[in-house]
Amino acid sequence: MRLARHLVFIYLSTAFVACSVTAQTTGGLIKRTPESVEQTRRSERRVTLDVQVTDVSGKAVSGLGEQDLTLFDNGRPQTATSFREIGGSGVPAPAEAILLLDTMNGSFEDVVIERQGIDKFLRLNGGHLALPTSIVFLADTGIKLNKASQDGNSLAEDLKKLQTPMRVLGSAQGADGAQDRSQRSLRAVQMLSTYEATRPGRKLLIWVSPGWPLLSRSTAELSARDQRRYFDSIVDMTTALRRAHITLYNVAPLNLAQVSGQNPFFYKTYLKGVENPAQADSPNLALQVLAIHSGGLVLDKSGDLAGQISLCIADAQSYYEISFDAAEAATSPQYRALQVKLDRTGAQARTNSAYYAGVPENTAGLPPSTSALPTASTVPAPQVLQTEARLVLEDVTVLDKKGLPVKGLSSADFVLREDNTAQKIVSVEEHSALTDAIAAAPTVGSADGVVASNKPPAGSVWNVLLIDLYNTPNEARGRLQSQLEQFLKQLPEHEPVALVTMLSHIRIETSFQDGAGEAYRYLRKNGLGSVDSSTPANIIERQEIEMPSADLGGTVVPHQANLDVDRQADRAQTTMDCFSALAQWLAPYPGRKNVYWLSGGFPLQGQPFGVAGYSLNTPGLGPDSKGAHPIPMQQKTDKELETARIAIYPVDARGVAAPDVDGVTTADTTFTANVAIVLGKDDDLSAARRQEMLQIARATGGTARFNNNIAQALRDGFNQANTYYTVAYTPPDKAWQGAYHRIQVSVDKPEAQLVYRDGYYARNAEVEAKPTPEQFRDALRLNAPSEQAVQFTSQITRSGELATVEYAVEPKTVNLQEDASGQFLTDIDFAILEYDAKGKVLDKSLIRLSGKMTPEQRSHLSSKMLSAKQTITLRVGATNLVLGVRDRVSGRFGRVEVPLGSP
Repeated sequence: MRLARHLVFIYLSTAFVACSVTAQTTGGLIKRTPESVEQTRRSERRVTLDVQVTDVSGKAVSGLGEQDLTLFDNGRPQTATSFREIGGSGVPAPAEAILLLDTMNGSFEDVVIERQGIDKFLRLNGGHLALPTSIVFLADTGIKLNKASQDGNSLAEDLKKLQTPMRVLGSAQGADGAQDRSQRSLRAVQMLSTYEATRPGRKLLIWVSPGWPLLSRSTAELSARDQRRYFDSIVDMTTALRRAHITLYNVAPLNLAQVSGQNPFFYKTYLKGVENPAQADSPNLALQVLAIHSGGLVLDKSGDLAGQISLCIADAQSYYEISFDAAEAATSPQYRALQVKLDRTGAQARTNSAYYAGVPENTAGLPPSTSALPTASTVPAPQVLQTEARLVLEDVTVLDKKGLPVKGLSSADFVLREDNTAQKIVSVEEHSALTDAIAAAPTVGSADGVVASNKPPAGSVWNVLLIDLYNTPNEARGRLQSQLEQFLKQLPEHEPVALVTMLSHIRIETSFQDGAGEAYRYLRKNGLGSVDSSTPANIIERQEIEMPSADLGGTVVPHQANLDVDRQADRAQTTMDCFSALAQWLAPYPGRKNVYWLSGGFPLQGQPFGVAGYSLNTPGLGPDSKGAHPIPMQQKTDKELETARIAIYPVDARGVAAPDVDGVTTADTTFTANVAIVLGKDDDLSAARRQEMLQIARATGGTARFNNNIAQALRDGFNQANTYYTVAYTPPDKAWQGAYHRIQVSVDKPEAQLVYRDGYYARNAEVEAKPTPEQFRDALRLNAPSEQAVQFTSQITRSGELATVEYAVEPKTVNLQEDASGQFLTDIDFAILEYDAKGKVLDKSLIRLSGKMTPEQRSHLSSKMLSAKQTITLRVGATNLVLGVRDRVSGRFGRVEVPLGSP
């Protein structure tokens, strides 16, 4: 069966529609009686709904009668003019499925995953499909639709022959490109609706895509004219889908959190019905919003696309068709909310969420209004970060009285308060590391060499073992390494765990994709890393208690105390800087990140710990001594950790000491100073460190652990933190001027323990300064965190001592700057650093891709155009390559590390 016989090209122009109407209305005059007039009027108001009823497990419920369902129209019971069950009672289900492959709104990698998932679905059950199925191919240049068939194998072969077109409308076009893609996507929905309205039966339109851009702004920034256009389009779109009996589904190839600039829960703030133009905005026309309002599903988890498509198809097995007469309305459309209530415990119904009275059923679906959407030139540039900041995400771990995770909770089980005021929860989603696995490794071998990418893989739980060598005494390292090895050895070989060390900066020793087995082998071979040889921050650890008595009233003691405060503050600042680097590294990864901070404690700022020891029995050191030393970056770092969704789980690497016996077990008894003061100060210091670790845990949503069994502490932490709930709500603070708001979460479960962060700073994301070339060079050091501001894929092939690196850079991550002549500048650096096994740089190579393109060339930009190639002669002893790509226009950059195998 050849492909050409299957394809039907859909072209819906105004002329075509006008001709269709003329053909239906020509002929002789027909005398209209009052009865026929009333019948026509009622037929224009007749609304037919496809109602899906499922039980608590999500399975279709059949065998219900009209008395079991009550339809409410704007809160009032509505009398049904017809009712029938389809599928379950033996009536054949006049339904077909439409699989839409969206090549316009996804990346190349998205489309590859979409194709694989659709192909796998089509070949299930030997290729025997439950429903007649069509495939729609959506591209920048139009849409293609093949004839429906139940021969999945034939459809899969036809799909293989369809070439993925070069993407014309890329994200690199900014607001113009995003607006154009949104308009073309909505036009495709209307074209399909108009086409399918002429065909009988229900259609399940399964849109496989991350969705088109959500260009939201505050409604205060939209003109009344723009809002009227959006409102008209919302009315036309929702009516067209219902009139065509289309139930829309969104199946995303990746978690929505990976869509650039898009929050996975953002669309849920726009699920409320739009009653008038003053409430209308672009996200009300989002794919996910339209799907839910049509009675469909949004399946945005990473994983089995074929299974997700099958879940959508199952809706056709049994459903109910209910008709009723719409309410009368004035000249303008009137919003009417719909709800179906069931006389059965645990069952729920999905159908159209609303309709607009006053829109004749025989004219709805024609696509005049979407073309009237505000164009990119009339709509202000989107401020995505500012809009998304208004949605607060709280990751919550729920434990039972035994400390085990509680699963299966819903939004009805949660109560959330902000500053003691109850909040309306937008959504609750459960996540588990066991089900949300990593989709792909960034570095893979192939027949043509090694393919490496700095794009973060899919997943929703990320575990990091952060070994803090900077704040951990050297004498605690042996036990810490032994306990870490014991813990890692018990994990599955490929469990995604990143091993990170911290001194003056952080080093990624092994990545998530390397797995726990590689982390264990690294520790066995290399140990914990370099020994911190810097001076301890206070006199208690430096054991400098004995001071010349002649200097107690002079300048030595205040000077020493002030020096301690400065050192303490420097250590605290460096620790904060490392936390910031963690946030920058982990922010692009979707979901929650659990950082197990194995440390001797946080170096408290603002307290000259040595004062008591210096002064012995003399209280205070006078006005020349520093009493505090605040860290300016404290709040900034807290905000960065919050934005990156990082929960810190401090684990005390020092362990818990046995009770001291004066003169026997106390190491401090060897000091020549006042023992009582030293012991008391040592205890105070330990207590202060632990208190600070507890506060860091509470502030970020983690749990601090203090015991001598570090391996058990990590096991408990992993078991508890790998299952969590993401609770989303819209905060009441409209000013958003930096205030800190406290959050209180509870669940309707007796004896449940909840772990979550204490609150958040109501601040918009600050505009970051342009990264410097020095920052780019620092990012190219070995074992530095991956950088993803500029995303790229590279293929490395070797021929003897030569290595060729081919780059493909994502256009959406690179800025194209317009000059005075109207042309667009492209200016990109590509760097390669060669390292030996000891981490020494053997050689560097840098090329620069620069040039200008016309607006026409820019409109045809694709990822293939942003490419480069480097060929280098590998130095003897080279074991690793670090590849970096820097956009010189924006200063942003990306990097990836590639181990060299044998040629």
